Amino acid sequence: MELAALATRAVPGLSPTGVADAPDDARDFMAAVVVDASGNRWRVRGPQHSQAAMRLETEVQVLRGFSTAIRAELPFRVPSVAGATRVDDMRVFVYNHLPGASVELPALTGASAELVDDIGRTIAAVHGLSETVVDHADLPRYSAERLRQRRLNELDAAAATGLVPALLLRRWEHAMEDKELWGFAPTVVHGD
Repeated sequence: MELAALATRAVPGLSPTGVADAPDDARDFMAAVVVDASGNRWRVRGPQHSQAAMRLETEVQVLRGFSTAIRAELPFRVPSVAGATRVDDMRVFVYNHLPGASVELPALTGASAELVDDIGRTIAAVHGLSETVVDHADLPRYSAERLRQRRLNELDAAAATGLVPALLLRRWEHAMEDKELWGFAPTVVHGD
C-alpha cells in the first residue's frame, strides 16, 4: 500500500485500484505493480539502501537514453519512466509495467529453439546498440586496452590474496599479455 501511495505522488492523476507484489531482489528493492482505474499496470520500485539507490538511478539514466527511434529498432519492449518521488535521500520510480517472468538459467537448458533464438536476437540487439545510448546515460565506456588494464588490476588484487593457484595466475597473465585477445572493438553490453 505504501508503494501505491508513493506512485500517486510520483505520477499526477494516477488513481490506484489494486496492488500486487512484483518479483524483485528484496534485499535491494521494494517493488509492487499498481493497477489504475483504466486497467493500466505500473511497476513501482524503491531502493532499500544507498547502493541499491545508485543502481536504480543508473537504470533510470539508461532507460531515459533510449530514444523513440532506438526503441523502434529493438526486438523487445523497454519500460519508460513515468515519474519519481523522493523518500528521504532516495528516489522511488514508477515505470509502465511490462509483463513477463524471470527464468532461471537451468530452465533454459531444455528451452525450445524458438526461445533460444529470441534470447540470441535480444542479446544481439543490445550488442548492436549505438554507443550514444551509453553516452546519453552517462555510463562508462572502455577501450579494449583500458578494459585489459582494468582486468590486469583485478588480477593483481586476486594474486595479492595468495588464494589463487600459481598455475591459474600464469594462465590469466598469459591471456592478459596476448594482444590478439585484446584487439576487439568495444560494444554495448547489458552489464547486469
